[in-house]
Amino acid sequence: PFIAGRGPALGGSPRHLLRLDEEHFIFSVNERVLRCGLEWKLTPVASFGSSVMAIIPDEHRMIVVCEDGTIAAIDRVTLAATTLQRRPDKIAAAAALPWLGGQRLLLATADGAIDCIGADDDLVSQFTSPHRGLRQVTASSAHVAALSADRARLIVWNAWDGKMPARELSIAGLTPHRAADLLLATDGTDTQKEASS
Repeated sequence: PFIAGRGPALGGSPRHLLRLDEEHFIFSVNERVLRCGLEWKLTPVASFGSSVMAIIPDEHRMIVVCEDGTIAAIDRVTLAATTLQRRPDKIAAAAALPWLGGQRLLLATADGAIDCIGADDDLVSQFTSPHRGLRQVTASSAHVAALSADRARLIVWNAWDGKMPARELSIAGLTPHRAADLLLATDGTDTQKEASS
C-alpha cells in the first residue's frame, strides 16, 4: 500500500514488485529499478534508456527486460547492474519458461513471435502464431500462454512445440470482460487462470 500510494512522487506507477531478500523488495517505475526496505526507504538501483517490461527472478540475480530489447542482470546482493544482451526487436511482454532445471526467457515481440532465449547464450527458438502485438505472456513447464492484442483471446502452445498454438480460447465466451493479466498455475495442475478487469 505504501508503494502504491507513492505513484505521483515516484514519477510513475510502480510495477513488477518482487521480493529481493528477507528485508527488501525490488520494483520498476518507467525505466528505473528501485529497492524498498521494510523501513520504507527507497534506493535507486539502476536506470535504463527504455521502459522496464519485466523483472524476472533468477537464482543469484534479477533479470530486467526493457522495451527497447535491452536485457540486464541485477545482482541480488551487490545490486550491480550488467547488460547481458541487446535484442534487435522491441519487447511487448516477457516471462520465464522453466527449462531443464533452469529457465529460458520468453520475449513477445511486435511482429507476433515470442522469442525463447537464454539470458547468457545466443540460442533462439520461437513460439509463432498469426497474432500480432501480444500483450501478456506467461509459462509453466508444460505450456506457454499469451493474450492477443485486444485481450479477448488466449493463445496456448505446448512448451516443447512453438511451431503453432495448441489451442486458442475466446475470453469473451467465458466472461463479458477482457483479460487484464494472465497466470499459469505452477502447483502441478497447470491450468490457465485469467484475471479480468
